[in-house]
Amino acid sequence: MIDPPTFPDEPAVVTTAINKVRKTFTTGKTRPYAFRLKQLQALKQQMETMHKELSQARTNDLGLSDFCNWVFELNTVIRDIQHCIDSLKENMKEECVDTPLLVGPGKSYIIREPLGVVAIVGSWNYPFVTTISPMATAIAAGNVVVVKPSEFCPFSSKIIKTLMAMSIDSNSY
Repeated sequence: MIDPPTFPDEPAVVTTAINKVRKTFTTGKTRPYAFRLKQLQALKQQMETMHKELSQARTNDLGLSDFCNWVFELNTVIRDIQHCIDSLKENMKEECVDTPLLVGPGKSYIIREPLGVVAIVGSWNYPFVTTISPMATAIAAGNVVVVKPSEFCPFSSKIIKTLMAMSIDSNSY
């Protein structure tokens, strides 16, 4: 059996990570369409490139076959990321809505804006679906993210850290 990697729980590390991504968010770096698209495309590309390593990590943690890993986790996450890419431009558009008579004459719009820092705490049974899929959605929304994978799936946690380091902006996620 392979010894699992360990990650100590340290509040100072969390505070530092939140402050770092919050500082990035205040610069407005994550707001443009081009930045969001580039991050999502890089994440998807890296997921496809590392699918064997991701599957092996899940097998080490949960003892599942490559087929189960592909069908229930990896393919699902890659399709979620692709959906975010495909609908990104549409989701960023202003939506024209009716203007109340008392406020008129005028035009009213719903403008979707990022809210800031998103914290994602992953689960042990579906480590990629519960961390990477919500992260892709948060990236598409223009938010910054702090991810905490489950300590009960150490191999998956380690590969998620590697995936993020190799694919997306480390100051934003």
